[in-house]
Amino acid sequence: MTPVDKSELSSFAQGIARRHVLLAAGGATASALAPWPAGAQDAAYPNKPVKVIVPWPAGGATDVLARILAERLTSKLGHNFFVDNRPGATGYIGTQAVISSPADGYTLLVMAPSLHTFHAAVAKTIPFDAVKDFTPVSAFAQFPSVLVVPANSPYNTVSDLLADARKRPEKLTFGSFGNGSAAHMIPELLSIFTKTKFLHVPYKGAAPAITDLLAGRLDFMMDSLPSPMPHIRSGRLKALAVTSKARSTLLPGVPTIAETMPGFDVILCIGLGAPAGTPASIANKLHDAVRQISLEPAYVEKLANLGSEPSSSGSPEAFRTFLSSQRELWTKVATQSGITLD
Repeated sequence: MTPVDKSELSSFAQGIARRHVLLAAGGATASALAPWPAGAQDAAYPNKPVKVIVPWPAGGATDVLARILAERLTSKLGHNFFVDNRPGATGYIGTQAVISSPADGYTLLVMAPSLHTFHAAVAKTIPFDAVKDFTPVSAFAQFPSVLVVPANSPYNTVSDLLADARKRPEKLTFGSFGNGSAAHMIPELLSIFTKTKFLHVPYKGAAPAITDLLAGRLDFMMDSLPSPMPHIRSGRLKALAVTSKARSTLLPGVPTIAETMPGFDVILCIGLGAPAGTPASIANKLHDAVRQISLEPAYVEKLANLGSEPSSSGSPEAFRTFLSSQRELWTKVATQSGITLD
């Protein structure tokens, strides 16, 4: 295994942060897509119900976010957008269903980092390409991860935790939801940035990991903000820092890791994609609707209640660039850390 230089990875991650600004702030325009003449059918889109496939079971955070967006797209575009849950095979079944659907805009995929970024970076084989096999539309929700510790933990800052980690290499434990999950990969990036070593404890799902963290059997976790937010609000967990470059509007009193280590920036995005070959005019129309919805106060409030924030890419092509750059970053992290899936 060829080692990845920490300074190189840091510089690369800072480049990702700059590209994330384009994703969230609209730094590119819809004209970034290659021109594609819109026929009468495209102009009338949609003229029948649109299926939004969520490749995970109903009731999870991604599913709830998708349903909120589908409701607003229905209102905005005048035809029913309905969620179709297609769980199974770690999300492969639902994803493959979209890939094999006609490229007409009437079957869409909810894309989440757990499968379409992190899993794609660590799996030895994967039956699809998260960048090439789809026409990207836009991100529609985003959230950082948050570094949390038990309420009675002696650590009150990231610096406290890192100082102890340097004194006791591979003694501080962190939990994840399995090898190659976001809760595994993001602490590994932190380890690379800080030249520290933590002990990874994988679990079969979120519930047992959170349970052990609350009980003090783990030293910390780095989980996507919506998951630990209820425990942070109740005081059962302490939030030491968020992983985004800027402080989260949902936890404004919690510092960023970047305030201790400039250049550290991880943001997780839920997005919308369509089968490869979907006309650009349709992708642009969907993108523009998502952008408008992201500015609606009621939408912002609903997402905030779930520990999330609205997002819209600068253009469909900007979303493609973001997906590609994220896969490149996490592939580097997996290589440096020796993470693979059998």
